[in-house]
Amino acid sequence: MCLSRDEVREHFENCGLRYDMLKEDDFILLKAFLSKEFRLAGERPTTPEMESFRVNDNKSIYRARPDRTLSEAFIRMMSDYWYNREAVSFNKDGFIGFAGWASDKNVQPVLMGFVKWCDYLTGQGM
Repeated sequence: MCLSRDEVREHFENCGLRYDMLKEDDFILLKAFLSKEFRLAGERPTTPEMESFRVNDNKSIYRARPDRTLSEAFIRMMSDYWYNREAVSFNKDGFIGFAGWASDKNVQPVLMGFVKWCDYLTGQGM
């Protein structure tokens, strides 16, 4: 199944999720979901980069509001081919970005991890 970025943004909204519901531990959990999807993509790569996708913890950033909910956050990723690219960005204006650099094929592990994370947070993925 191929997901589009817009479908995944819509899924986030349809799950009833909002920035003011998300805290740092949710961000950490999203990184874990992405890491699992990257590992799975490496086991069945459709492009050479997928064999070595991984979360770049050194470059990922979480910024909170005074109530400790999400203000903005950026999960970065890397591979053997490059070091620091966008995986997921929660922008201050409410826009959620998904690997804007990536082709529709290479973005799939990011989108799948995000959907599974949304489902887990809302009890649909348990």
